This record gives sequence, C-alpha cells and structure tokens, in this order.
Amino acid sequence: MPNLNERLSNWDALHSCFCGYWSWTPGRNVYDHIGADRARSYANAGACKVCGYDLTRSPLDNLKALTANDWVGVVKGSCLYTEAGFAIPEGATCEFVNCNLDNVTLPRGVTVTGGSHRLVKRQNDGGDWVCDWATAQPVAPTDIKTRLREGINVDPAKLPAKRLTDEQIKAAEQKRLDALELAQTEAKATELRAKMAVVEGVR
Repeated sequence: MPNLNERLSNWDALHSCFCGYWSWTPGRNVYDHIGADRARSYANAGACKVCGYDLTRSPLDNLKALTANDWVGVVKGSCLYTEAGFAIPEGATCEFVNCNLDNVTLPRGVTVTGGSHRLVKRQNDGGDWVCDWATAQPVAPTDIKTRLREGINVDPAKLPAKRLTDEQIKAAEQKRLDALELAQTEAKATELRAKMAVVEGVR
C-alpha cells in the first residue's frame, strides 16, 4: 500500500498551511495564528518554518502551485473544495481517501476511496446545486433534505431563468415563510373548529 502523504493529508486547503499552524482570514487576506494564551500573531515571514508553506501567496495560489510530484502516496482526510474549482495536474498518482474533492477535476492515474467528489455550482436561485460532471447542468440542491422539509424547490427545471438579486431572494423567502405561517394558522383553526364541533355534539 502507498505511503501516507503526511504533507497533504488532513489539510484544509483554503484555510490553513499544510501543518495547520497558520490560518487564512479571507476577508482580511492575511495568515494568522492564535496561541495557547489566545494571543494572535500575524505571518511576516516568507514561509512557514514548520511545513515550508508559502505565506506570500493566497491558499488558492498555493494549491494550484502543487505539481504532479506533490500528489503522490495516500492523501487522507483533506478538504480541497474551492468554489471556482481547480484541476489536479496530469501525472499525479495519489490515492484520495475520505477527502472533500468537490469541484476538483481529477486526472487519470488517481483513485478515490470514500469522501465526496461532486460538481457544485451556485444557481440562479442563489443556492448551491450538485451538477452533472459531463454537462454541468444542475441535478439536485446540496441541501435537498432541508428544502423538502421546508417546501423549497428541488426541481432543476423550475430554477429561475435569470439570476435572482439578493433582494429578490429575500423577498421570495419572506413570501414562503408568510405562506407557511398562514397554512399553520389555518390548520390550527380547523383543528379548533373540529374540537368545538365535538363539544357541541356532546351537549
């Protein structure tokens, strides 16, 4: 069995360096570290002294800079998901075990055991949907269980033709909540009328 690729395993690619000492703050575009005393320090060096991670580049740039020679052995328990997606370079020979490979294009020569390997794209309703790798067409929302429970659309054919604005998304959600509240109120009123009818019948 191939050796564990310790450098790239158990790595949250968009949020930390390889060893996890430095964390990335997207809004501020800086790497920082919170010590045991809760004191925060910021990276001012060119590379992490522990793992050699380049602290002058963004996590996505560091991810894309890895070559086929880096992707060897067993990569276990890492999250390589990016919203925009990226491709593992041709020539890579690693085995991914229990990794999040959503939106990652894989070359021939790598194997995947467990984990997740979906194409996830934001759709016109503002939600993330799992798409077909071959056509990139939406198949089902990533939060399908929640949507079914709350009565939100799960049919890709019913997605809006144009991307909704934030205001339109909020308005649609409020309309849905108002309709749900009205339905619950009507159900309670029907239940109350039924109980009153039983009482009247007893009299």
